[in-house]
Amino acid sequence: MTDNGLKRERLEKLLDLAQVYRGWNRKELAAALGRDPTKLVPGSGNPKLDLVMHLAEALDWSIGDVSECLLNEDALQDRVGRMERATTDTFDQIDASALEAHEHGRYREMVKLADTAYDIAQSPTERALACIRSFGGWDGLGRYGKSLEAAQRGLMECPIDDEIRRALQSNLANAYYTLWHLVEARATSLELIDNYRAQPPTSTWDRCSQAFAHYVLGNTYRRLIGTEPVHAAAHADSAIKLLTTCRSMCMDLIGEAPYWEAVARTAEGGILESRVITGEHDARSALADITDSLGEVVDLESFDGGDAIESHGWWCIYGCNIAIR
Repeated sequence: MTDNGLKRERLEKLLDLAQVYRGWNRKELAAALGRDPTKLVPGSGNPKLDLVMHLAEALDWSIGDVSECLLNEDALQDRVGRMERATTDTFDQIDASALEAHEHGRYREMVKLADTAYDIAQSPTERALACIRSFGGWDGLGRYGKSLEAAQRGLMECPIDDEIRRALQSNLANAYYTLWHLVEARATSLELIDNYRAQPPTSTWDRCSQAFAHYVLGNTYRRLIGTEPVHAAAHADSAIKLLTTCRSMCMDLIGEAPYWEAVARTAEGGILESRVITGEHDARSALADITDSLGEVVDLESFDGGDAIESHGWWCIYGCNIAIR
C-alpha cells in the first residue's frame, strides 16, 4: 500500500473510533467535523489542520495525539487498545492493574495503563491519581523529565483531594531530586515535612508521602555534600537524621507494599555514605560493607520487579562516591 493509502486508512480508523466513542452515526460525525458525510477522508490522506482540530475535540485528545496516530501505526494501535480497554474496565480496575505493573517492574505497561486511566477519569482527583501512576512508570524507566511533567500535570488539576495533592508534591520533589534540581527538591520536600509536623498524617496516603518527603530531602542533602563541599559535614548530618527517620517510616509501611522495603534499603545506604563524611564510619569498612551487601544480588532472575534491584544499584553509587572521595 502507498503512503497515501496508509494515511487514508489511519484517518478512517480514527474517524471510526470517534464515531464509536461519541455514539454518533456518520451524519452526526460529519456535522461535528464540519464535513460532507461523503467526503470525510481526503484523497491524499492528508487532513487539513481544521479537520485534525475537530477530530481531536471529538476524541478528547490533543492535536499532537491525533497527528502522531496519523503518522505512526504503532501509536494508533496503542491508542485504539487504550480506548477499547476504557470501554470495558472501570477506573478502579485500571488503577489496580497499574499498581500491579509497578510492583512487578513492568513500567512501560504502567505508563500505558496510567494514560488509559487518565482518559476515562471522571473527576480532577481521578486524573491526578492517574498522573501519580504515570509518574511511577516514568520514574521506573528513568525518564525523569517525563516524571516531572506527570507530577506537574497532576498538580494542575483542581479541586483534588488533599492527600492526593500531597502525594503529588512528594512526587514533584523526587522528580526535582532525580534531575539534580537540588534547590527545588529541598524547598518542596521541606515544606511538605513542615506541614506534617504541624498536622501528623492520619491516612496511608499521607504516611507514604511523609516517608517519601524524608527520603527526598535526606538524599538531597547527601548530594549537596558534593556540590557544596564547604558545608559537607552539616549536609551529611542532616542527611543522616532525615534518612534514619525515612528508614523507620518505611519499615512501618512494608505491610502496605514491598516497595517500601527497597526504599528503606536505599535510605540505609545513604546513611552509610553520609557517616563516612561525618567520621562515624571508616571509608574502607564502609566499602567492605557495600561489597558484602552486593552478594545478595548475584542472581537477578530471582527478583520479581525492579525496586529491590534498584536499591542495590544505589549502594553501588554510594560505594563509588566513597571511593572517589
